[in-house]
Amino acid sequence: IDPSSHKIRNIGIQHVKQQIYDYIAIEGLKPLLCRIGVHQYASIKDRGCLKGSRIIQRWMRNKSLKYFSKLDIRKCYPSIPQDKLIQFLEKHIKNDMLMWLIKELVNSFEQGLSIGSFLSQYLCNLYLSQIYHFIGHLHKVRRHKDGTKSSIRLVYHRLFYMDDILMIGTSAKNMHKAVKEVIKYCKSLGLKIKESWFVKQMPFANKKCDGAFIDMMGFRIYRTHITVRRRVFKRIRRIAMRLWKRIKTHHKIFESHARKIISYWGLLKNSNSTKVIQKYHIKDIMKICKKVVKEYDKISLYGKAAFC
Repeated sequence: IDPSSHKIRNIGIQHVKQQIYDYIAIEGLKPLLCRIGVHQYASIKDRGCLKGSRIIQRWMRNKSLKYFSKLDIRKCYPSIPQDKLIQFLEKHIKNDMLMWLIKELVNSFEQGLSIGSFLSQYLCNLYLSQIYHFIGHLHKVRRHKDGTKSSIRLVYHRLFYMDDILMIGTSAKNMHKAVKEVIKYCKSLGLKIKESWFVKQMPFANKKCDGAFIDMMGFRIYRTHITVRRRVFKRIRRIAMRLWKRIKTHHKIFESHARKIISYWGLLKNSNSTKVIQKYHIKDIMKICKKVVKEYDKISLYGKAAFC
């Protein structure tokens, strides 16, 4: 059970030999990885949550872009058809030995791709790159009174965070049309878009609207600032208050609590959370928790070395 979203996920535990073969397959796939879109994030080097959130905020500052839509693929990894994935790879890979290796690795999974496999994240990004490039070519033809025609883009910007899709455009009508086309194309790939997709108006500085922020990549992204998600903030506040109380009363700091607050530091540091850091004494807590983790790691390291 995923502790953050409370979803049930089947995590694959691979043998060491299969993990080594995953790395060999990815080395062979490197020339093909250039097909992955520029704004496809997650599991790719130098393309993390922070960079993606900054890109979205930059797009939001363009006042000509008035609407955005957000879609999510239902059970992305398990739902990818293995036969269609192999057909897609065979079109672009002409190395028989590499294709044999990829087939053997993919066929070892019970259904679709396995969560937890190093190879799965790259194959998923490659397979979804078809949708990414399809969205980039979506357009409509407008006929003018003088008999001429012009092509108008339905989507001006798109961003993928693994199976989360964000599209930004200038018209609500065009966005709804683009979403319907994407749903049809996903069906042809054996994928299904969740019914919870929506089209909302972009937030403006001088008025409130239903799309006050874009919730993606663990952040709430506004035109002027970035904040942490509400449910994540509640967890941060809870653990911070608990740790500060133990520090003030000179009680022992547990290793699990120390590691938990350290893992949240990146979210606070890279968002507009200065007042939160000051109010809950996050910097003081971090100094003590880092020392606690350091001592625990020293004990475990030296203890194992002495045992050996």
